[in-house]
Amino acid sequence: MDFFLSTLTSRSQEKDFEHFCRELAQVEICPNLLPQTGPTGGGDSKVDSETYPVSESTSLTWYSGVGRNAANERWAFAISAKKSWRPKVKSDIENILSTNRDYKKVFFMTNQAVPDKKRAEVEDSLSKQFLIDVRILDKTWILEKLFINQRQEIAIKTFNLPSDFVDEINLGPLDYRRKNRLEAIETAISSQISKQEFNLLLVENAIESAILSRELELPKSDTVGKFERASKISKQYGTTMQVKESLYQWAWTLYWWYDDKDNFQEVFMQFMENVLGSNNFFDIERLTNLWMNLYTTCNGNLENEILKSCTAKLLDEYERLISDTKRINTSLEARANFVFVKLFLGHDPEKLFQELKITMQESSHSIDFSFNTVIKMVTELSPLLLDSETFNELFEVLISMSGSREQELASAKLLLERGKSLYDEKPYSAIQFIGRSLVRLYKSESKKLLISAMFFMASCFNRIGLQWAAYGYFINAYYLAVIDYMKFGNVSPYFLGSSESLRNLEIETGRLANSLEWHRLYLLSKELLNSSGYNIKSKLIEEGDRIYDGILGTFFLKLKQSDLSKISKLPNALEVNGLEMASVALKYSLGHIDPDLLKSFGNDDDAINDFMFKWFDQPANNQLPNSLIFGNEHFEQFQSNILGCKVTINSDVNFPCLELSQSILSCIEAFMSTSIVDAVMCRYPDVNITLKFIESDSYHLDVSHTDIQGNLHYNITCSNFTKETFIKSQQETKEFLFNFIVNFISKVFLFKDYEKQLEKLIVSDEALNRSIEFTSSIFVVDDLLGQHRLSLEKWIEPSFVDFPLIREKELFEKSPKIADSIEGTEAEDYQIKYGLPEGHNFESISHQNIQMGKIINSTFAAQITKPTLHV
Repeated sequence: MDFFLSTLTSRSQEKDFEHFCRELAQVEICPNLLPQTGPTGGGDSKVDSETYPVSESTSLTWYSGVGRNAANERWAFAISAKKSWRPKVKSDIENILSTNRDYKKVFFMTNQAVPDKKRAEVEDSLSKQFLIDVRILDKTWILEKLFINQRQEIAIKTFNLPSDFVDEINLGPLDYRRKNRLEAIETAISSQISKQEFNLLLVENAIESAILSRELELPKSDTVGKFERASKISKQYGTTMQVKESLYQWAWTLYWWYDDKDNFQEVFMQFMENVLGSNNFFDIERLTNLWMNLYTTCNGNLENEILKSCTAKLLDEYERLISDTKRINTSLEARANFVFVKLFLGHDPEKLFQELKITMQESSHSIDFSFNTVIKMVTELSPLLLDSETFNELFEVLISMSGSREQELASAKLLLERGKSLYDEKPYSAIQFIGRSLVRLYKSESKKLLISAMFFMASCFNRIGLQWAAYGYFINAYYLAVIDYMKFGNVSPYFLGSSESLRNLEIETGRLANSLEWHRLYLLSKELLNSSGYNIKSKLIEEGDRIYDGILGTFFLKLKQSDLSKISKLPNALEVNGLEMASVALKYSLGHIDPDLLKSFGNDDDAINDFMFKWFDQPANNQLPNSLIFGNEHFEQFQSNILGCKVTINSDVNFPCLELSQSILSCIEAFMSTSIVDAVMCRYPDVNITLKFIESDSYHLDVSHTDIQGNLHYNITCSNFTKETFIKSQQETKEFLFNFIVNFISKVFLFKDYEKQLEKLIVSDEALNRSIEFTSSIFVVDDLLGQHRLSLEKWIEPSFVDFPLIREKELFEKSPKIADSIEGTEAEDYQIKYGLPEGHNFESISHQNIQMGKIINSTFAAQITKPTLHV
């Protein structure tokens, strides 16, 4: 190729050379080059090519070339195949500058070999003389880009060379899929940018494109260019996690793929700046990985200023995280990984292995501890430590832990799959099986399965009428998904399912502010799923959105005027959050007809009124409350129906009273959920609980009860906890819930065979685990939403249009469906069966359909009751 370029003029290929140089410059310097369409030698334009301005967004698609400034600057290109290159470059620059086009750079491309010293001298001389940046790109530069950056295809096309000029590359199945995926992503990136869709999906695509380019071993300039693009896009439009991900993958690539120490150190420093002070240990773990690479590039010389400074910062991060006793899981992970840092720094291996063994034993029940990471690092050390007894002891501990974890995981998968298979027909049996899988799945390597199991448990509870148990499981599943995303960037589809279910459950209690907050998180979840390639425009998702919008509308149509007057500015907030139909219904309830609605019905008021009544009269009406919880009340009431016993909690609103109330009902429901199929009954038709907040210097939980003439009443007092006592308070709350459940169950429920049935619940069904470990919402709410009570005031901005209540009377007094069902019921049609009906399928019964009545009322005898089953 060297000879071919040197003899271009003998074959009259000057025009081909211009074409070749322009295409090479487009991939190596900047893509936005215009061709010279006149005669050879620059023609009237005086240049062989020049840049044209493009928008900043268009330049985001660039990954080849290094000249992003060319997006808004004019750069000129002169191309020559003349042997006497020196006078030619000077004359070309004079011609270019005579145009007065305000060029910022001039590139002179020649097929001649120019010695480095002469090239530098001429560049400096001409730049000084003409006050413009001059760059000379000679044959050596051309050959380097042609072969090192694998640009041979350009030469084949422009010079009509034979195809065997390039070595044939046979792609394996995996690389073939990668290549197709890369092409699809690049097309998507171009489409997104042209449509101004600057969102998280664009960032994810840019990062994935760079990684695929690396794995396909494409030219370094292309791969590095893609990482530069990904980093820029993530900083402009991405999350902090995406910024860190792009920098980490870029640094990793520079070190392991290209052995580019200088650029690796530069990107490493950028990554370090972004993760210092992070409470996510995954960031520090990744920083440690790159630090080990830095340690190698500096040959372990701790006197090196860069390594010395970075090592000191890393050690400070470990000291900070290890000493953070409020976050035990993070502290454990930091302790384990710090062992390997200290190994690098030459500490005593025997002491370190003993330290790691203790840490591993302490972490056996931690879901966030990355067990497999430690296993991998210990395995890599194994060949180097053949005679270490302490290492052998550590190795045996890990083998034992690994074996038991694998066995537990295998059994958990069987239980989970069995439970899922029973979900449609036998929800109670599904709870029994899935509930037994939960503790076994409580490991870092099975977190995705655990989230799935918790979501299915929540769905089962919802189906059988236990909304608080469902709430507890949905919010904990969502929380685990959030942690997994914040730590590792994993996006779970259960983000969407959990937040959707929670917004629906909240509106069933009248807590509109809570429902709207979960709707907001639902919309964020959709954006995250979209960025990860999930189809968020499926019919199922769109139908769920329509149903929620419609249910909110029914709720507003059902509200009394005393509640409606409080939310006259809410319609705008609903519209902003994509709830247009709910906004229309609220306006109508307030006495205002939406103009679009009026137009769609041809200004027919009667038709609109009829439509609105039908909307109000939907089946969902029976599941919605008659009143609104605004969020500024002095107390709230929570209710649950468990085996016919109505449990009512009247709670103060100070944190964590509301959350403790939810957790208590959630625990009771989860524990007793399957008792219906075991013929368990209850003593009391009603149990009342009062929950009061008290000021205290330390976290306080206390309970007492009275039973006067068959009226069971619990009094609970609680105080708030501090950040310093967060972990301790969690354990105290679990102990409180355990003791409360034991007392509550012993007093409220009747067992045919007390010992045998309780043994089945606690031992066989692992009901205590499913009720206490996975339902409490106190600390989840604190971490996700904060301790301030959610109120509709947050959703009503002063600038929103006010639709004052102008309706003079209540909108709809009674649904005809409900009225007809009451008035048209005759005694013989409504049968009450006492005891346990024979042959009835208890799997099909909801707890909401069980009522009980007291048949004996004795102060001295135990209350004997029978459930009433409406069939």
